[in-house]
Amino acid sequence: MPEFSHLTPNVAVCGQLKPEDLAEVAKRGFRAIVNNRPEGEAWIGQPPKTSLDEAATAAGIACHHITFTMPTLTAEHARQLNTVLDSADGPILVFCASGFRSALLWAIARAARGEPIDDLLKAATAAGQPLDKHRETIARLAAEARG
Repeated sequence: MPEFSHLTPNVAVCGQLKPEDLAEVAKRGFRAIVNNRPEGEAWIGQPPKTSLDEAATAAGIACHHITFTMPTLTAEHARQLNTVLDSADGPILVFCASGFRSALLWAIARAARGEPIDDLLKAATAAGQPLDKHRETIARLAAEARG
């Protein structure tokens, strides 16, 4: 199972989760997962979306799919993540191949809600996901998500 990096007490990111990880994810208190990897992004090591859905249901946690690659990342993805964050009934684990994309999406989503970008960058860096080089992207997509 991949290591979790907490961005906030209720939001963490990590690399690829597998169906067999989800019972432990639930034991650690997470109430939902968000998959940011498009189906078939990797030939090896990436389980099908349906197997994650089934394992999440069996573990009693919600499973959401907000999938994108860096070139396809849009403000709509940030709006979708905010919807999940706003409706969550507990901690959420967001994942991609390494956790980086997920941390970036989180920063965009929260900046769209008015959280200071400097605070988001500090939280991401403290979680091992430095986003400083992406400040302009965060600001631009957050502004679009607010619009």
